[in-house]
Amino acid sequence: MSKSGPQDDLQNVDQAVSEMRPDARATALQERDAAIRELLAQGRITPEAGEMALAAPLGHLGRTVAPEMMSPFGQRAVSQAGSGRA
Repeated sequence: MSKSGPQDDLQNVDQAVSEMRPDARATALQERDAAIRELLAQGRITPEAGEMALAAPLGHLGRTVAPEMMSPFGQRAVSQAGSGRA
């Protein structure tokens, strides 16, 4: 018997984001981007890090720009991505 839902933790995040109401997803993205722009304006992150952060898919910011700061849950998700293991 095969699973029909997400096969790993990253797919689970992607599914959760896709199931958000469109207005909630748009608000979350706007708020995230505003926070990134504020960090840029304050000089707390480099322009390169800001560009990478703004380009990250919703739900993937930590994995994209701060993998060394990931929780054990996030590290496990990244290590298992695409492996079919959950």
